[in-house]
Amino acid sequence: MTMAPIHHLYWTLFRRPHIGVVLTPQAKKVFYCLTRCNSTKQNSPLLDTYYDLCKYGQLKADDHQISVIGNLQSLHDHLKDYKPVTSTWFQKMLKLKNDQKAPRGIYLYGDVGCGKTMLMDLFHNNCVIEKKLRVHFHEFMLDVHKKIHKVKKEMPKQRNVNHSEAFDPIPPVAKEISTNTWLLCFDEFQVTDIADAMILKSLFTELFNNGIVVVATSNRPPDDLYKNGLQRANFVPFIDILKDFCYVLCLDSGIDYRMKQLITEGKTYFLTTEADCETKVDEVFSSLCESQKSDVEPRDLKILGRNLHLPVTCRRLLDTSFKAMCCEIVC
Repeated sequence: MTMAPIHHLYWTLFRRPHIGVVLTPQAKKVFYCLTRCNSTKQNSPLLDTYYDLCKYGQLKADDHQISVIGNLQSLHDHLKDYKPVTSTWFQKMLKLKNDQKAPRGIYLYGDVGCGKTMLMDLFHNNCVIEKKLRVHFHEFMLDVHKKIHKVKKEMPKQRNVNHSEAFDPIPPVAKEISTNTWLLCFDEFQVTDIADAMILKSLFTELFNNGIVVVATSNRPPDDLYKNGLQRANFVPFIDILKDFCYVLCLDSGIDYRMKQLITEGKTYFLTTEADCETKVDEVFSSLCESQKSDVEPRDLKILGRNLHLPVTCRRLLDTSFKAMCCEIVC
């Protein structure tokens, strides 16, 4: 059995009792491992790589995507020799800001399946900046909360509670992140948890002040983040900060390319009332396995310290049931 991150499984055959069998494609992950483009290409390496993928049938040219690539290429060029400048002790004491400004990042939003993640991966894999990280936003925030808990735990206890000052764990956590990462690429930037919402302004203010550049994809425009959430008034200032440090771009071609990938002519579910339901789904799974060029085998995923057993997988494919995912106890 092998260990793998859960986001590496981009096709899931989801068998749901009583309703039917649902085919849930996460096709936007398919280009997660796009290779770095040829360094001899000078004008627009990202666009050259994009056209190469179109040429070999992996992509279909899309004017909306090509427009966004122009913005990504501009940021790519600005990041070639970029390195954040840390504040000196004197600047920190007088609360002076560095004159150097980091390149402005990109916040890319649009409907599902329009190619946002593919474009971000194309940018990330071709970017030559020394320290970069591509991560799912939810996974990133889980790690941030772990770091905050660790910092609080390591703080010495105050003996005199009457003269104790409130300790803010965000700056040291942001400093640790900034030391290891200069470019942060977030996939699926969305805010649904109040614990995340309440610290984003403080966290990203520190990250941006430390020179971090952010590229993010989302299904929502910035103004709709954490919409109707609890205590949203405390979250809203973060939106302005995000807009100040990132260009906001919309990618909405009206095409869901995930549906173009389906072997079943766009059909995303099968009803259990159909006699050959299971047979059809097995055929889809077998067909998808051919493209994976790997054996069908069980795998174990480690999620927050717990083990999730997946009995039927093939590289990035998972064949499972609603009961297995949502009803069984995870050890």
